[in-house]
Formats: sequence, structure tokens, C-alpha cells
Amino acid sequence: MWWLTVSTLLLSPAQTGPGELTVPLQSGFTCTQCHSNDDKSLASDGYAATMMRLASVDPVFRAAFEIAYQDEPALTGLCLKCHVYSGWLAGRATPSDGSALSGGDKHGVSCDACHRQMLAPPPPPDVDGGVPDGGGDFDPFSLVYENANLTIVDDQAKRGPYDDAVPNTSHDSVHDPLMSESVICAGCHQVSNATPRKDPDTEEVIGPAVPEQRTFTEWLQSDFAGPGGQSCQACHMPATPGKITRQEEGPDRERHDHTLVGGNTVVPLMVSHLPASERPDELANIAEAAAVTVQRSRDFLMEEACDLDVAGIDIAGGTARVRVTNKSGHKLPTGYAEGRRMWLEHRVTAADGTAGPWTGKPDPVTFDFETGKDPLVVWEILLGQGSDEKSFRFLLADRIIKDNRIPPAGFRPDDETAPVRYTFEDLGGGTLAHWDDVALPLGEAGCFPRRLQATVHYQVASGEYYRFLRDNAPGFGDTLEAAWNAAGGAVPVPLAEVDVWVDADGTVTAYDGPRACGAGPADAGPAPDASVVGGDDAGVAEPEPTPEPEAPTGDGCACGAHQGTLARAGLPLLGLGLLRLRRRRARG
Repeated sequence: MWWLTVSTLLLSPAQTGPGELTVPLQSGFTCTQCHSNDDKSLASDGYAATMMRLASVDPVFRAAFEIAYQDEPALTGLCLKCHVYSGWLAGRATPSDGSALSGGDKHGVSCDACHRQMLAPPPPPDVDGGVPDGGGDFDPFSLVYENANLTIVDDQAKRGPYDDAVPNTSHDSVHDPLMSESVICAGCHQVSNATPRKDPDTEEVIGPAVPEQRTFTEWLQSDFAGPGGQSCQACHMPATPGKITRQEEGPDRERHDHTLVGGNTVVPLMVSHLPASERPDELANIAEAAAVTVQRSRDFLMEEACDLDVAGIDIAGGTARVRVTNKSGHKLPTGYAEGRRMWLEHRVTAADGTAGPWTGKPDPVTFDFETGKDPLVVWEILLGQGSDEKSFRFLLADRIIKDNRIPPAGFRPDDETAPVRYTFEDLGGGTLAHWDDVALPLGEAGCFPRRLQATVHYQVASGEYYRFLRDNAPGFGDTLEAAWNAAGGAVPVPLAEVDVWVDADGTVTAYDGPRACGAGPADAGPAPDASVVGGDDAGVAEPEPTPEPEAPTGDGCACGAHQGTLARAGLPLLGLGLLRLRRRRARG
């Protein structure tokens, strides 16, 4: 029955419910008194413009919430529970239009939401990466964690990763291994609606709800959760030595970065452009912190998301095969379904300046694609509502009509996380490849060699999704539009690039400047029209041995099991390996 599903999603027996706390969650601004300093290096400084900190005032959320309230007013408490958690805990998410929320509720996911969180039952002491290591009866899914089903300790003690906590006059400190485990992220990164899920092909009900986000499960089902793997914190909260408070007498720690860089490169900027009436006073001077957060997120995405390699050339078939390899610990992209996507742009230019195919070119005005230049593949998850037509109405969606997001290394999916209407190579034992190969046409016009430029783009919100929100949010649409325009919109982030010459025999070499028709690497000369085919140096080929896939290791995030290589820079016909190039990265 639908009401049973709703009650399960909104309130599980293990979680802390509305009105149960005698000690309410503190605003994160309370923590700045000790955890902020002039050089902006402490936890509160990094946290100031994160998506968690801005969850309650996020303009995209605000518009989506208004639409959701129109669609299913009885269920929008689900939205407030995640985005305005302290207000939900205090019982002010009723009525579900948010009218009872106070200004103090709008400080996002506060520090207390994590540092007063606990699990019941607690994990054994030998947990590695959020998964039991060496036995124990702890099951990460013994509780319903999704949709912010959290258990909060009813006191002001702060839980942290240090087992030698120093007494202080502000609060008690408690060592809790949970702070270092990925399962602490599950509550907010597992999201479902309350609509029974149907198979898009058979119309059979296959689940109690539509799993809109399963980032934690994606990690749990990958090699990153296994021995030698990495927790969510290892990538998104890397540690550096230093003080954790402004007090000089405090000990040096391996302090974790609380900037929490991820995939959102526009919302912090949008919040910085909101009018004063739409944000708490504490966010009046957020512009600088927002710019830092967005730049760091862009850098993080370009460094750690994926690799792009030339995997083979088929001259007879007129295509170049490229491989996109996921380096992250979850699907790529992951997160909310309604707007995020990734695609390939590719462009071919002959040595004589003749233009060949050009696909996936972003339109800087609409934030979609230029007319006639749609991409060959878009990696995304799409929800549907009663049909194969995609729907941006999250609470009404009753099916997943597409999920071709690239799996992480060692991915072993279940029914909730398996690809939908898309196939990845099965590596045996139900493990899917963490890469996807795409055949790019080389075109027929012009001479050889031909210059192939390919870029993997990521976008946090499509222009189509933005316009849906703007045009359907009854009260917040105009504010959303102003913030979107002031922030510059969801400019795509170039995650990885290749830039190569392809010769008539299928040989591939790094782009090294203009060439004449028929010229190979040794006798390259100026092209007839250098202004057409010119460009920056893309670097040189770097021959490497091809390793066997293995589990991710080390402290960095560039740890996908496949690291795409090629034994030779020259690649005849169908190619025997992968060409890795030093690629140019545009830093926005």
C-alpha cells in the first residue's frame, strides 16, 4: 500500500524522529568560533559554501520543491527532510509546504548532522572502508538509511575520528570510527521516492520505490569498498597535517578537508547571487567562498573523474574508437537523476582544412547542444512517468527509462543499480567493465592525415532541466532565473581530452601542429590553411605497458582499475591497445 511505502521512507524504526531530541542540532555557524581562522584553512572555512551547507537555500532545490509540492503535497516532507534536516527534526516540516520553517532552519546540513550521528547497532572495530573486514555481524543495510534516516545522539558531544580527543570548554568530544567510514554518507546519498517502480518494458512492478540516487550502493558494490579500497572520505575529504582549531595549543592532526568537493559547479555561485530575502544573513558574504568551492570542484572533476583514450582505428569502417574510463568510486556521473549528464564532443578536420564531423558541441546560450551537433552518446539516468517520456517530476516518476552511466571498477550491480537499456562488458562473475567505448566517425571529406579532437564534458544541470524548473515553479521561477543568469549557468566542465592526427594507414600520433596532405610525423609541414587547423600543443604520446585490471589502491583518487594505455604511439588499423596522451585541460 502506498501509505506503508511512504511511512517506511519517511520514518524507519531506527531513526531519530521529529520532536524526539531534547538538544536540537546546532547551526554550523556556532562551530566557526573555534574551527575557522584567518587563512581559511579549517573545517568551517571549507564548509562555508559546500552543497551540504547550502542545501536549504539551493535555488535548484527551491524550484524543484515548489513543483513537487504541486504534484504530491503530502510527500514533500521527504524533500524537507534531506534539505532542511534540522527543521524536520524540530517538527517544523509540517505543513509540508515549508511555511512553518524558521530562518534558523535554513543553515543546511549542519555539522551536528554528521558529528552527532551514530549507527544502531554500531559497527565492529575492524571495519575497513565501511564494510566488515574479518567477520562481525554488522550489515550496512540492516537499517533503512536512505532519505536521511539518521540516528542522532541527544547530547552536545561531538563525535570524531580521533581516539585521543583533547578536552575543551565548548563541548565533549567522543571517538567514533563511523566518522571515517563510507556508511555515514549513506543517509543523504541514497534517495528514493514513494512510487512503486515499474519495469519500462513489461510494466511489471519491480520495486517499492524508484531509486533516484544510489551513490553509496554504487560504491559498496565496487572494488573501492573491498580490501585496499577507498572510503568516500578518502576522495572527497582528503587529509593534510595541521591544527583542527584556531587554538595554538591544540595537537597537530590529520585534518580532513571539509570543502567536500564534488560534482556541483554552479549552485554555490547561484546562492551568492540570491537576494537577501532568500538567504540567511550569515550567507551575505558567501561570494568568495562560493568561487573557491566551485573552482576546486572543477579542478577535482578534471583530475579525478575519468580518462579518455584512443583505443583503435578502423580505416575501412571510417571510425576511431575511444574509451572513457571511470576513475571514481561510483557511477559516472552519479547523484540526482534530473539534470546531471556527461557526453562526448568530437571534431574532425582534414589536413587541407576540410571540415569533417562535429558532434556534441555545447551551446553556450541554451546550455544544450548546437543544432545539428547532438552527441553520439550521453551518459545519464532518466526517469519516466507512465511512459518512455522522460520526466523531471521526481515524486511522480514510476520507472527508470535509461541508465547508461559508467560503472566504477569492480562493479557488481543488483536490481536497483544495474544499467537500464544499456550494456557494459561483463568481465566475469557479474562484474561490469568500468569503461565505455564509442566509435567516432572520421568522415569522408578531405585528405589524410585527419585531426581528431575529442572531449568528455560533464554538466551539473542541462538547459532543458533549468527551463523546466524556471517555467513550472510558481513562485521561485523568477528568482531561479536571475541567479542562474548571474552565475553564468551550468557551463560544462571538460573532464578529459585527446587531440591526435590519424593517418591513412591508421597510425595515430599526438597532434603536433599543422600538417600537409599525406604528411606523416617525420615529414610534417605547414598545412595549406594553418588558421583552420591550428591549435595548442597537446603533448606527446607516452607509451606504457598495459596492466591487468586490479583493485584501486593508494591514497589518491585516480585509482580506477583500468588505466588505459598503448604499447606504441603508432596504431595500425584496428589498434592493439590504448593511446594515452598528455592532454590539455581548460581550467575555468
